[in-house]
Amino acid sequence: MALDTITNGVATTSLNDLTDSSLPIFKVERIQLDFSISSDFVAAQVANNVLILALSTGRILRIDLDSPGDIDDIDLPKRPQEAGLIRSMFLDPSASHLIITTTLGENYYLHTQSRQPKSLSRLKGVRIETIAWNPSLPTASTREVLIGASDGNIYEVYIELTNEFYRREEKYLKAVYKVPDGPVTGLWVDVLPDRPDRRRVVIATEIRLFHFTGRIGRPGQEGSGSIFSKLFETETPTVHQVARNSKPVPSTLAVSPDPPGGFSATGDESERSYAWLSAQGILHGKLRTSSAASSNLGSNIFSNSMMIARNKIPPSENAGGGRRPTADPVAGLLLTQWHVLCFVDGRIVAIRRLDEKIVYDQVVLRPGETMLCLLSDEKKNTFWLLTTQAILEIVVNDEDRDVWRIMLAAQ
Repeated sequence: MALDTITNGVATTSLNDLTDSSLPIFKVERIQLDFSISSDFVAAQVANNVLILALSTGRILRIDLDSPGDIDDIDLPKRPQEAGLIRSMFLDPSASHLIITTTLGENYYLHTQSRQPKSLSRLKGVRIETIAWNPSLPTASTREVLIGASDGNIYEVYIELTNEFYRREEKYLKAVYKVPDGPVTGLWVDVLPDRPDRRRVVIATEIRLFHFTGRIGRPGQEGSGSIFSKLFETETPTVHQVARNSKPVPSTLAVSPDPPGGFSATGDESERSYAWLSAQGILHGKLRTSSAASSNLGSNIFSNSMMIARNKIPPSENAGGGRRPTADPVAGLLLTQWHVLCFVDGRIVAIRRLDEKIVYDQVVLRPGETMLCLLSDEKKNTFWLLTTQAILEIVVNDEDRDVWRIMLAAQ
């Protein structure tokens, strides 16, 4: 085994005799690697039980968590002195497609069956902030994906692995939309039920949330041209806006993972939830897929969403054990099936979305540690916190145990 777990110094096997209802809903386990790493983590991603770690040396470790002793050790084509440090990575839900971006504007593509990242020359200089992967089943290509950049541009790209020297990996790249608020901090694309020619696109910035629905275009041959241009050119988004803060604050868009039992064909069970972090707080609600008219879908979603105010999360304790006078900003955000997970000054705070009750609030980092990223595995419902030198798993146990009581009381 390459990964072992330590839970507050207690062997995890000692918890096996406890019943599900006696266990806490959340616990954080520190993962112990069975091999040494001499350099810091600079980025990470997880999907479909595959964990990918990027190191400050430019190395990338691809770990199959079902067989953690089998590790792919991958190097970028250029040294960090030439390409820059790895800044961030983006992994599709199937773990088939990985995009790597560096501090000097180099972008690379790595397919799951390859150990050789390929330069994305058309995307050179684009500072990627977020990616909405194609909702279709994984294929040899990425199919059409949307990329949100730091300058507010949204690009559509189609990437296909090729071994032909003269061909680029990107079959095309097109700028399809631009937001006026600076960086794109979140993107989501899905297909509306029973309407294969219609897409929903959600775009997040620091102060606005855009909701588009509309028909996509169909080029003569798949991969020969943009399908999203038509939607952005013909549709007007529903927009939810908050006041701009006097100084920049973290902003992100989180979407709930697949239900553990999979999606049903109809009903609310097939609808995901979303959460948008802004200066005002955390706006959250259902990503509904049906409305009286699709043009009202965005308005319906926003009007039924709820805001968790920033002051809902209590301030951290000071050295004397008392609470600080003001709350720290939420630096990271994830959604489980029923909760919002927030990272706040070394703490993980779990808020139940149904009644906004805090069910978990614990310091999980050691002195001197800082968060690198919060990650969720959309397919496997696992949740992770990484620092520059540590991997922690946020383990969820029977989180819907009290849901029926809350729903019954609300009737």
